Amino acid sequence: MKDLLQPRPLSVSIGITTKCNLRCSYCHKADPVLEERPVANMDMDAETIRKLYRYCKDHNVRRVTLSTGGETTFRSDWIACVTPFVEDPDIHTFMVTNFARVLSDEELSVLARFDALQVSFDSADLEMVRALRSKADLRTIGYNISRLKQRGREIGRTPDLQVNCTLCRSNIDHVGKLAGYCLQLGVDTLLITEEMVIREGFNDQPDTVDKLNAMARTADPNSATAQFFI
Repeated sequence: MKDLLQPRPLSVSIGITTKCNLRCSYCHKADPVLEERPVANMDMDAETIRKLYRYCKDHNVRRVTLSTGGETTFRSDWIACVTPFVEDPDIHTFMVTNFARVLSDEELSVLARFDALQVSFDSADLEMVRALRSKADLRTIGYNISRLKQRGREIGRTPDLQVNCTLCRSNIDHVGKLAGYCLQLGVDTLLITEEMVIREGFNDQPDTVDKLNAMARTADPNSATAQFFI
């Protein structure tokens, strides 16, 4: 007899890799202390991914995220890793990616089969994107988005496309132009996310709004901590 009260996962997130081709200024991948940890730059082995797919099927998991901090497409065999999920009509697939390198036609065909994709960039200004996202080139990102939309039209399937902007002091006045750029690219949703520091050496992170406001009032304007308040 089936136990109707037994907890059942509704969604699963799978870390295909923890490696990334960028070192964004606000990301944990830019922290040298965190990068020294053994799990900071590892690929999940293919057999584990196959077992996770089987687990999702056996437990009727309907929503799967195929990224958890690394850049999935930075892995050489990423297509083989995600294909069982994106080809399964019973699974809603989602992935966060950076589109920072020119993607092949084969890669775009696979990406077009996702139900939703979130592309991360923080401005419509070339120099600002480069400053915040290390080697990223806005022209490459826009080129990939345009080609993805075209490929989606060709195969009759286009993912819900989101752009995530991490907001900080440097780019807070860029939001209007970024929204216009996203509209031109045919992006479905622009998400605005406040920058949050996650650093090994930042042991006094506020855990309430009151503590956050108190820290902002007392921080030295020239300190490393103060720059993260907007």
